[in-house]
Amino acid sequence: MGAGGHVVSYLIQHDVLNVVLVYAEGAEGKPMYGPQRADIEEFRGKISGWDPVLHELINVEGAVCTKWTLFQIHEPSRWRHESGRFVLIGDAAHAILPCLAQGAAQAFEDAGVLGGIFSQPVGRDQIPDALRVFEEVRKPRASEVRQRTLDQKAMFALADGLGQEARDASLHTGADWKLFKWLWEYDAAESGGEAWKRFTDTQRNGVKAHNGV
Repeated sequence: MGAGGHVVSYLIQHDVLNVVLVYAEGAEGKPMYGPQRADIEEFRGKISGWDPVLHELINVEGAVCTKWTLFQIHEPSRWRHESGRFVLIGDAAHAILPCLAQGAAQAFEDAGVLGGIFSQPVGRDQIPDALRVFEEVRKPRASEVRQRTLDQKAMFALADGLGQEARDASLHTGADWKLFKWLWEYDAAESGGEAWKRFTDTQRNGVKAHNGV
């Protein structure tokens, strides 16, 4: 972590290491729609003064550098079309930055909630209701994940100072297991199934009450 950004590295193969720099270019940066070859000296310039070990990692022979722009979308007011015939999911509904490693995970959660709903009896005429229930389940959580991602991005990119020192002290106490528990122990299919059951039970009870049963 350093002023303006952070680095993540991981093995792709036993002899291939991927080193990813997430860095804020600012308003002067030009959007790039897809990976483009970049000068590795530009990479070195961004991390000047960072940990020397990082410089050693990118100094290996044969290193290739590419760069591209990361995008997130403004939160749409709704994911469902007014016709009730289709709904946005995945990045189309909630594209976020990778700072919490939750982009693909959120798409899987969308699929899990939809699966939990449609694994139960859903009549053709109930599809608009099913998509509304899906949105009611998923939208608040996806919005919260988005905010947690932005918080993480800001925390990773702190410049040297009191804020950075407080962050480092907090990190030394251990991982934020409360956050990870909230992210990783969520059962999307169960959440969708339970929400649809609540909806159908409410509908059924409403009909009974209307009929005086």
